[in-house]
Amino acid sequence: MKKVIRKIDEGISSFDTEDLALAAALLSKGYEMISMHPTKKRSRSLNSSFIYHFKITSSIEQAANDWSKRLLQIDEDKFIAEIMNLNYQMILWSSL
Repeated sequence: MKKVIRKIDEGISSFDTEDLALAAALLSKGYEMISMHPTKKRSRSLNSSFIYHFKITSSIEQAANDWSKRLLQIDEDKFIAEIMNLNYQMILWSSL
């Protein structure tokens, strides 16, 4: 994940999701996550839920739609590894 530095008044476009499983699926398919951060919402498992920002590509919307329809083909080992990585990053965030 790359650190994004921009001026306050500059806009940035990204594909955003609060769905951990979708974020892991996109990462396992090779989509680039720009950043992730907690939201002000509460979740059941952590003190806050997270939002995941991905670099926009021509196919990311279709991949997300395919995921919601259970049509996206993913490697199970990569998916589990990405879930574990994102969970680790959420734990780090919650310890700050």
